This record gives sequence, structure tokens and C-alpha cells, in this order.
Amino acid sequence: MKRLIVVILLILSANAAFAQPPPERSDADLLTLWRDLAAFHPRYEGGANDARTQAYVRSFLNEHGIRFRQQTFQELEGAHSFSRVIEATIPGQRADRLALAVPLNHQYGAPADRDGSISIAAALALAAAAAAEPLPVTLTVLFLGAESEPLPGYPLGSRLFVSQYNADRPTAVVYLDLKRPVDQVVLETATEGVVTPSWLLQSVAQVLRGSSMGFDARPIHSQIQRVGSGEYTPRIAPYLAAGIPAIGIRSSETAAANARDVSVQPVEELVGSLIDLVLLLGDGIPSEWDRHYVYFQPGDSLLVLSEQLYLLILLGLIVLTLFYAVAFRHRFERYARTVLRNVWSVPAIYLILFVLLLLATAVIESFLDYRAYSNLWQHQPLAYFSVKLAIAIFLFAIGMLPLRRTLLASSSSFYSATALVVLFAGIVTLAVVNISFSYYFLWAFFWAFLFAVLPTRLLKTACLLIAPLPLLYTAYVVFRGGEFSTARIFLLSPISGNLLTALIVLPFLLMVLRLDFLVRHPRVGRRSFVLQTAATIAAFTILALGIVLAQYEPYGEDSPQPVSLHEHVDLVEGTRTIELRGTGAPLGAVPLRIGSERRIWTGEPVVLSPPETDSAPPLTAAESRTTFLERNRIQLSVTADTSLYTAAVTIDSEVPLLIYDANLPVTVSADGYRAALFVGALPPNPFVVDATLPERVRGRIFIEATSRYLTEEVVIERPDLRLDSIRRTVRTVVEL
Repeated sequence: MKRLIVVILLILSANAAFAQPPPERSDADLLTLWRDLAAFHPRYEGGANDARTQAYVRSFLNEHGIRFRQQTFQELEGAHSFSRVIEATIPGQRADRLALAVPLNHQYGAPADRDGSISIAAALALAAAAAAEPLPVTLTVLFLGAESEPLPGYPLGSRLFVSQYNADRPTAVVYLDLKRPVDQVVLETATEGVVTPSWLLQSVAQVLRGSSMGFDARPIHSQIQRVGSGEYTPRIAPYLAAGIPAIGIRSSETAAANARDVSVQPVEELVGSLIDLVLLLGDGIPSEWDRHYVYFQPGDSLLVLSEQLYLLILLGLIVLTLFYAVAFRHRFERYARTVLRNVWSVPAIYLILFVLLLLATAVIESFLDYRAYSNLWQHQPLAYFSVKLAIAIFLFAIGMLPLRRTLLASSSSFYSATALVVLFAGIVTLAVVNISFSYYFLWAFFWAFLFAVLPTRLLKTACLLIAPLPLLYTAYVVFRGGEFSTARIFLLSPISGNLLTALIVLPFLLMVLRLDFLVRHPRVGRRSFVLQTAATIAAFTILALGIVLAQYEPYGEDSPQPVSLHEHVDLVEGTRTIELRGTGAPLGAVPLRIGSERRIWTGEPVVLSPPETDSAPPLTAAESRTTFLERNRIQLSVTADTSLYTAAVTIDSEVPLLIYDANLPVTVSADGYRAALFVGALPPNPFVVDATLPERVRGRIFIEATSRYLTEEVVIERPDLRLDSIRRTVRTVVEL
């Protein structure tokens, strides 16, 4: 009996030694939490460290008496992941719920100092602090798996929460995605067609204002996201699209010091700010949702103009204009008569401006073709757009000189009055689409009105310079802030982009023409001093920027061009190829060292020897079948020679498919002859596919897997090129 007890104790000791439990914690200190979680790097989706992180979170929640539940992705339609979602709930005095969402995993390949473990630590610290005091509303902390990969359908954790969301009580979401404690905080407030409620934006800004971390609300980027032209889809998109008020707090891309060497005090203050946010909701989650507000950020403050206030400002400006029309009736009537008499000039000038912008676009495209790099403009987008505008203004100015007595109206007041009409039409048009977009024209309308009524040339010039400032600043943010989708419209879109640009520029050029009538040329007997000055400035701009852009080389030996390499191994066809893709100009001939062999890539895939038949294939599918009651259960154990990034399983059938059961989410095509099983990112190796089909089904099961490891080492032997990313795709088949 004693020997049996000793054996049992030895077994228990061995299990304890190899179980690798989560690190011990003495308290909810943020620094301790962060260090513990950082030790789990890399936290790849569905991996061993992902499981350890989940165990750590569950242990912490149990220690603090916080209720939670776990969810898998088995029921998520059209997607799958081997990670999980942990939903912790801290009841409050109201059923209204504020949810704090944080991603459990980081993107594949993320460095240790940008793995986002500080966000999980902050969420745990917040949960511990909230559990220790009464809350006015219920606090839910969502630890979301499958959030970070740049793959279609992501973020899956947020999609899973939204798919199970029941609007039985008011809910708001704050999405926390900090990479490092030292990063500047950026607020995400919009996605296509939807914007964060103004009350939630103002509440978050209010609690963050006193934090040393600071924040950037990015008003212009929010407007761009609202129209669906942003460079990426924010993580709050699933919540806003489902009608759940949400705001994102994430790290900016600004470089900073190594996160391991800095204080976590800013994040501690952020946790305190989030607790203050919960306490602010003493009256519950507001139900109103102002979708048409405008906000600005002067310094650390946030100025929000609600839809009602904005409408009052708009109506006030209209009333001011009408009051001027009544008070100076004779002058107004003279303006109206000259506008009606020469109204045909406006579409003619607009058409000329559009054609000139079209010509300037053709010049830019021709230059990009000459450089053989269509995306070269993305390295200097503001310079290219400035050249485009300068070309159009130069041609417009010199073209208007001979047309002064034919196309142009002889009454100078026509141009200032018409500028007001065009701006007012722009305000009305944008107000119909979304009133928050019309404030650019509203600002310009006010200064154009002063331009029309002020008597001196100096004051008119000042108004002309001030009127386009918001538009110029917006253009600067768009072209310098990496918003390439929006920038491409204004720079390279021949029809829609140039029509919009011409509409924006037209009122200011009309004001220039009005000023040209008022300013006398220094030389007696000569005219059009303003137009000649504008043409001269535009010409110098074209010359200076043209020289800079002609000599600009984004890549070289000091800054190698990033190149991606894709190896494709087709075990079905018995082929293996390698191809390159650069981000810049055509690569030309690229010498490669593939293992011990040297090859030259010249634009076509490099054909290599297929995998040897006597060696283990890079992807295998061990098959077992069970037939019962005219049903065929097929189990495939898929094994790769390295860890996988993605896997796709497709069933092609010769007859319409009927899938009785499967261990993975599945969709069947409309014609019924093809089915796709969703394996998910970073699957285990091996992973199992288990599907039950009718016994009569005949066809093939295709398995395609990708990894970030090549069959053998590939070296690019050119100093001006840098291998930035690699991918290997392997395809195999199983006969049904």
C-alpha cells in the first residue's frame, strides 16, 4: 500500500512539473499582468500560447470572483477559428451594458514589443478594479480570439459577438487595441455609412482629456471612413454596422521606444479613465444617436457641433445673407440681374476647368507610365497633387487672358455673386447626402460673402486666402496621412475625381477672376495682373516640383525595394514554381539562389523540380472511411511539413451535394456541386476534417494550405531588393 501511494505521488509530481501552469500572481498590478502576458509571446491564433493566455485570463477571473463564459467559433457562419472568446460580466445597478473588447491574439509575425499584451493586461486590471466597487451599469469584458489577421472576414471574434447579440438592453462597446504603453492613442469613430454616437465620443474624450497618454480623434480620417474610402476597415465596423454604439481606442503607428523599457503609468491612467467612463453612465446608456455631427480637435480638447447646432449655424448664415439682400436691395438686385444675364458663363468655365484637370491627369499618368511605376505617386502624393492643380491653374490663367472679352462677363460683380451661388449649391447638395460634409463649403461661403461685400482689395484678398483653408488642410491630411484610396480619386480618377475637383476649385477661381478686375496692372495699358501672377506662381510650382519628382527614386541600395516571394507546390499536377512581386517599378532580371541552385527570374514563374516521390510530401491527408445506412463518413488527418498559416478544403462533386454533418463550418454553392469547409487561420498540425456525405457522392476533395516557410532557402542576389514576405502554397487532392 505504501508503494502504491509513493507511485501515485510521483505521477502527480510529474504531471505538475510538465503542466506549465500560468505564472503566479499576487495582485492585479498592471505591470505584473503585462509581464506575465508578455511571456506568452507569440500568441498566435489557436496556438499553444493562445491557450495559455486563455488559461491565464480564466484563472485571473476566477480569483476575483468574476463570472465568465467561453465560446468557440463552431457556429459562426462562413468562417472558423481554433481560438475562443471569453466574455466576463460584472453586474451593475442597471441592466445597461458597457462592453470593453480586447483582442487575445496578435497578428502573425508581430514583434514582441508590439504584441498587444498590454491591452489584455489593462482589461484584466479594469475588471479587477470594477469588481471591487458598485457600478451604475453592467460591465462586460470581451477577450476576443481571431481578431488580428489580415484575412477576409476578420475580425471574427467581434463578428461572433455581434451574431449572438440580442438587443434586449442598451449596449455600447469600447474597443481597446494598444500595442505598447508608449504609443499615442488614436480614436476610431466611423465605418462606411455609420459613425460613433456623439455622446460616446464626447464621453471618451472627456475621460481621456486628463490622461498623460493623450489622444488623436482624427476628424478628417473619420469623415473619410464614413464615406467608405478609408485604407482599412476599423475593428469597430461589425458593431456599428449592427447598430451597436462603439468607439475604438488603438495605438497609432508612430514609432516609439522599446516598450519593455518604459513605464506603464499612461496605461494605468487609461484604466482609471475607463473606470470613470463607466461611472459617467449613471443614467444608463443613452438611446439617441446623432449621425450627422461634426467635430474638431483643437489641442487636447474636442469641439463637437451637433446636427441641431450645425443646422442653426447654417440657418443663421442664410438669414444673414437674406438680411443683407433686404438691407441692400438695390445692390442685391444688380447682382441678381448680372448673374441671370451671364449665367451661361458658369457651365462654360466649369467645363473648361474640368477639361484642364483632365489634361493634367493625363500628364501625371504619362509621367507614371514613363517611370514604369504606376504607384510611384504614393511616395510623394501631395507633390503630385500640387503639380496637377498647378498645371490646371496655369492653363486656366493663360487661357482666360484672351477670353476676357468673349467668354467672361464684363461685370466684375458677376464673379463674386456666382461664387456664392456655387458654394450655396454645394452646401445644399452635400446636406442632402450627409449634412456633416457640407461644413467645408459653409466656411468658404461665409468668407466668400465677406469677399463680396467688403470694399477694399486688401480685405478681399484676405478673404480669398482664408476661404479655402479647411479644404487645403483636408487635402494635406489626405495626401500626407496615407489615405491612398481617397487620394487616388482626386489625383487619377479622370471623370468623377475631376468633376468633383472642378466643383471644389470653381468658386475660388471665380473669386480670383473678380479680384483680377479690381487690381490694376503696375504697367499702364496692361491688364490681368492677378491672372498673370497666378500663372507665374503655378509655372514655378510645376518647374520646381517637376524637377524634384523627375529625380526622385524611392528605392535603391540604401533603401531596397520590398519584394514578396510565392512558392506554389501543386501535388495534383506535380509542379513547383516560384514567382516574385515587387511594390515598385518592374523588377527586371532578378538572380536567385534556390538551395544550391542559381536561377534568373525574368517576370515569369521559375519552374523548379517537383517534390521527389521517394521523400515525404509537404502536405498529406491520411484518410479513413466509415459507411453506415447509406452514409459515408470521411475523416482526413491533414499533416504539413511545417506550421500552416491558412488552409482551405473544397469538395467538388459529380452530383449535387448533401452534407449531413461536419466538424467545421461549411457552405454549399448555389448549384449544389461544390462545398467549402472553413478551417481557419493558423490551424493545428495536423488538423482533422470530418464530414458525413451520402454514399453515392463521387468527386474530389481539394486541400490547399499556405505557410510562411519555403521548401528550401531562397536568396535574392540583388542589393537593391529586399525579401519582405514569403508564402508557400501547397495543393493536394483526395478522391471520394
